[in-house]
Amino acid sequence: MRDRKWILCVGLTALMLFGVIPAQGQIVFGQPASVGARVNYCRWTVESALASDKISQFTVPLNAFVPLKDNLEARLFVAETSNSLKTEAETYSLSGLSDIRLQLNQALAEDHVLLSLGINLPTGKKALNLTEERLVAEYLAYDFLTFPLRRLGEGLGVNATAGLAGASGATRYGAAATFQLNGAYEAFDGMGDYNPGDMFSLNAGLDTRNDKLSFIADMTFATYSVDKMEDHKVFRQSRIFDIHTGLAYRQETMTLSGDARYFIRGRNTTYDTTAAETIRDQLKIYGNELFMSLAATWSSRSATWHAGPLVEWRIIGANEYDFGSSHTIAAGFEYGHKLGQSVNLGVGVKYFTGQANDGRYDLSGYQLSLGLGTTF
Repeated sequence: MRDRKWILCVGLTALMLFGVIPAQGQIVFGQPASVGARVNYCRWTVESALASDKISQFTVPLNAFVPLKDNLEARLFVAETSNSLKTEAETYSLSGLSDIRLQLNQALAEDHVLLSLGINLPTGKKALNLTEERLVAEYLAYDFLTFPLRRLGEGLGVNATAGLAGASGATRYGAAATFQLNGAYEAFDGMGDYNPGDMFSLNAGLDTRNDKLSFIADMTFATYSVDKMEDHKVFRQSRIFDIHTGLAYRQETMTLSGDARYFIRGRNTTYDTTAAETIRDQLKIYGNELFMSLAATWSSRSATWHAGPLVEWRIIGANEYDFGSSHTIAAGFEYGHKLGQSVNLGVGVKYFTGQANDGRYDLSGYQLSLGLGTTF
């Protein structure tokens, strides 16, 4: 029975950690201090021949940026979320605060060297109960659904990044290495402390631009050490290779942009905790994923407002646990307006449709967002 609890905890925690690669910091000369909040409401319906489930998420993320001195900046992120899952038999909920994430970025050697240090403060909701909150956590972790926030609380974590950058004409290029140390925490009530494996990643990229065209390309490789529960090996997340490209064409008041990202995922390793930590299986929990987007934006000549439509596609391959391929299409519209000299308002809407597990599930949903930010 205890082994079954371990496997349950491992599986859910692995789902919550799906596809996480830390963003690289960037220092912009003269950028003022800013703070912003973006209210997001997302709702999905998952229908099959046997049931129709609805899950919704209301999230208020807060971002802050503070330039401490020349070439040194600090960033902060925290969010409050409320999630609700409605099945034909019952309604479940999961609400709480996320962890607080702090990041310090330092540029050296005339911006050719970047050093970054971050900390994850364990302020978020943990020790989820198995009778109600576990089911909501499962839905938040489904890779074929899109949510602004997939997980809440974790353990104390520290990450460090070192990067190099250079330029040749209109082309800029760089490479960075990141190490992330993840601390133990009680993911589910009564299951003991879960210690996610540490992460190491390598990133390389370039961008080039002229008066009308800009192009960006980058690649990230991430690998993870073994997850442990009460000092027993239980799981190892697969290696991830992320390839990303983007192209934009700009005129005076119009921008056309396209983006493509391909995730290549390896096999996850699950350990048998009852047999001297031997390998139970090595299978892919998530299939490879292709994401593409197109957007058009029009703006006023004074740059006081911008607006335009967007389209997104996600195609996810089958995994090795007999779950088939999935796909979703999103169509939406975004609008931004500058209120005075220092306040910005943003509004967005997206509608989703698609299928999962080789058509066994019909997917539909929408996302509404309202953002407000200010600079100082």
